[in-house]
Amino acid sequence: MHEFATDVTTIYMGFGLSGGNRAFNYSQHQDFLSQSWQWSRQGYLRERDWAFGLATFFHLPGQSGEAARLYLKPYLYNDLAKAERYLRRLKPAIDT
Repeated sequence: MHEFATDVTTIYMGFGLSGGNRAFNYSQHQDFLSQSWQWSRQGYLRERDWAFGLATFFHLPGQSGEAARLYLKPYLYNDLAKAERYLRRLKPAIDT
């Protein structure tokens, strides 16, 4: 669990946007004579886990993750928005 805690600490320290964007990368290349693709994964958390961690990071002090829209991959921001809605529904349970 200590590897996952390292990624969660990254979110806690405020570097979750860069960690989330770098969790998974895919690129494809094609020209007249060839085509190729490659993917890379960094860290231990999946992209959705990064999005949920970021939503929690914004939710606990009462902030909105809207500012992250400019810096996150679009599909990651969608996951973050879904996680924020989920956390708002749980707010009474979180506050107790």
